Order: sequence, then structure tokens, then C-alpha cells
Amino acid sequence: MKLFRSLAAALAAHLLLPQIFAVDQHHSAEQPALAIESKNYFAGDGDEEDEHEDFWTQLAQQEYLLGDLWGARDEISEAGFGVTLTYVSNIAGNPVGGVSRGFTETDSTGLSVSADFEKITGWEGLTGFVSAAYRQGTSLSLRRIRNVINVQQVYGGQTFHLVNLYLQQDFLDDRASFKAGRIAQFDDFSHDYAFGYYMNNAFDGQPVGFFFQGPFTAYPTVTWGAIGKYGQSIGEQLGVYTFLGVYGADTRLPQNQYHGAFMSFDFNEGANIMGEVGLKRNWARGEKGLPGKYSVGGWWFTGDFDVFSGAAPGGPGSTPPQKSGTGGFYYLIHQGLYREGTGDEVGTQAQASQNATYWGDINSGHRETQGLFLWSSGQFAGASTSQMDVFFSAGMFYRGLLPNRDQDVLALGYYYGFFSDDFAASQQRQGQLPQSYETAVELGYRYNVTDYFYVQPNIQAIFNPGGRGNISDALVLGAQIEVDF
Repeated sequence: MKLFRSLAAALAAHLLLPQIFAVDQHHSAEQPALAIESKNYFAGDGDEEDEHEDFWTQLAQQEYLLGDLWGARDEISEAGFGVTLTYVSNIAGNPVGGVSRGFTETDSTGLSVSADFEKITGWEGLTGFVSAAYRQGTSLSLRRIRNVINVQQVYGGQTFHLVNLYLQQDFLDDRASFKAGRIAQFDDFSHDYAFGYYMNNAFDGQPVGFFFQGPFTAYPTVTWGAIGKYGQSIGEQLGVYTFLGVYGADTRLPQNQYHGAFMSFDFNEGANIMGEVGLKRNWARGEKGLPGKYSVGGWWFTGDFDVFSGAAPGGPGSTPPQKSGTGGFYYLIHQGLYREGTGDEVGTQAQASQNATYWGDINSGHRETQGLFLWSSGQFAGASTSQMDVFFSAGMFYRGLLPNRDQDVLALGYYYGFFSDDFAASQQRQGQLPQSYETAVELGYRYNVTDYFYVQPNIQAIFNPGGRGNISDALVLGAQIEVDF
């Protein structure tokens, strides 16, 4: 509640201070005292209406809620720094199914600071980045449904975290780069902007199947690592891209007690080596063909891992056997099926603003291709060391389906998580009810109110929650809200 009050206060200050300043300036103008005393600022004077309209127009069209911070944002940028503050809330309730019915909210506030050392020191291509996050709230999945994969993607690590802390050097006219420091695998690997159109953690952020197949890290959890890249998996760069990264693997990293500051190089699961190669077509602005991205990747962990296929020597409760090293592979496809014109035909921000209403129209400063898109992702790993040896997810989304809603997105997603037979057998040996599979469908609509604020209502259907067949299927109604300050 304190965070909500702070957000409300910030919004109120931003809305009211310019109005108060405008009124003060008006009072300060040289004019007869009688006119000042008799002036009614709520009487609908034409000039005042124009000022009021201009304020709301500017508020609707600016890139951030707090605008340029009265010039400070531009000054910070000119000095070589960038600062962002983002708030995301996931609201969800299950009127049907689960172990009980209820409603929860969980949220995440993220602060990041970037440094352009070319501006600061003249070192060409060198940038730095540091970020932190604060998460709070309760999981509907844990409290009410008891399913495996969280229906709210910003739940996890409910405390303050130090997140990224790294340097990146770009080469070859920004076609290649090397990054090292405190990073996560899925800052770069298996990365696609389509995942952000969902609230279920199976999709949003990255496909969640990886985390049932090894000790990976993802926001807000990071580790020591380094990655070399040629090309980009997102953005307008076309052609082949390839990534190769090395990371520390440690099961202690996500623990809240460390607040993201577990800095040891003594990793209890060794190292993680990860690679990806992909091809991008028709993503550049002005392209007329259907955009497509096709990638495959793989990973290997060098540590020792429990072997689920082997019987524990001492029976139930004893330590299972282990094997050295485990790995897997994945794919990711993102394909346009129908495209509304070219990127240039979508229009510029200036053209859009001439036709825009104040709130929620086509005044987006970033022009994304409109049309129908399909994506699919799968992760596959050895059954003997993975809780889920197969995880599949897929979806479709349409950007700009409704008239004058060019940047809104209607998205449908599906996932299927299959628990490995070896893992299920190990559960039976421990006297537990074995898990088989969990699957779900999500349908949502992202309503872009402005560039810095969207509301994304969604409905989810969770089938076989928990994977054991002993919890009734659940219906989830929710919404994801994001504000960029």
C-alpha cells in the first residue's frame, strides 16, 4: 500500500504542479488588480481551456509519465547517462477451481542506470549498466491454485535485489559486442519481445521450461557471466546472428537473503555454457515481406546433478545418486503471417499525433509492424536430471486489430509442461503422488493508453494444476499494468 500511495503522489504531483505553475504565472502578469481578483479559473475562459488542453495533450504524447523531468532528463542524457524507473503490477483472481478461491496482487519496481562512456570519457563503443528491483505481493498460484507455473510473471524474489552490473563493448559498427559482469542468461538467449504480451510466467520474460532443466538465472536473479554476440536477436538488424556465453551456476543465487549480492565465484553447480544461432528476415523498417526469426540453441552445465532414474541407495529420504554434467537444446520461431503495409506506412509520431485523441490512440512514438504473428518455443533436456524434460509453448498475436488502435495487441498463448518419467518415478519411490503434466491457455489484450502506460486484461485457464490430477482446473481473471516513469 505504501508503494501505491507513492505512485499516486507522484502522479498527482506531475498532474498538478504544471497547472499550479501556470496559474501562478498568470497571476504574476502585469494587469489591473481588479481583473486578477475577479478572475475565475474554472469559468471556461478560452485561453485557459487551451492551456488545459495543451497540458493533457502533452501528457498523452510524451514518452514517460514524468516527461523530461523539467529538463533534467535531457541534461542527464547529454552527460552520458540514462535513468529509467518502471512499475509493473499483476492482479489476478480465480473464481473457479484451484484449492480455494481468492484474489492477489504482486508487483515489481525496477530502477536502471546506463552509462555511455563514449560521451563520458571518449571510449568508443563502451557502455555500462546497473539496475535494482523491489518486488512485493502474493502469488495466486501458491496461495489459491497450487499450480506449478505462476500465473503472475512478476512474482518471485519478493524483496530488494541488486540486479545487473556489467560493462559492454561494441565492435564492427555495433554488429558485434562483448558483455561481462553480473548478468543473466535470458537477458540475451531465447529472447523475444512477443513474450511480454502475456502475464503467465510460462511466457513472460522467457519460456519457463529452462528452469525445470537446470539452475538458470533470469531477472531479477543474475550471476557472474560473459557473452559474445554477433548480430542481434531483436531490433532491425537482419541476417544470421550468433551468441556464446559462459555463466556461473549456483542454486543459492535466487535466495532472498542475499538480495542479489551473492558475489562468490565458488559456484556449487559449476559453469553453464550456452550458445544460440539464428536468422532474421524482413524486420527492418520499410520491409515489405513477412518478418521471421528462426533460432536454435543449446546449453551444458558442468556441475553434479541428482539422477532421478536411479534408486536412492538408502530408500525413501536418502540422497539420490548424481552424475557430472547435464545439458539440453531449444528452438524459437517467430513468424509474421499477415502484415498491414510496410513499417514506413504505419506513420510517424507527428502524423499520428495529428489524428490522435488524448488517451490510447495512435500517438505511440515507437512504430511497430501491424499484423498477425505466430511464435513457438520448445526446450528439451535429459529425463534423468530434469524435472520437466519437455516444455512447449506457442502463441499468436495481432497488433493493430481494431481501427485507430494501431499499437494495441491481442495475444493468445498456450503451454504444455511434461514432467519426466524419471522424475515421476523418483517421486513414487519417495512415497509421493507423481506429477505428469500441466498446461494452460491465456488470452489477453494490451491497451496502450500512452507510450508509458498500458493496461493488459487477461483470462487464463489452468488444466491439471500441480500436475497430479488432484486439484480442479482453474479459471483466472487478471490484468497486467505497467507505468514507465
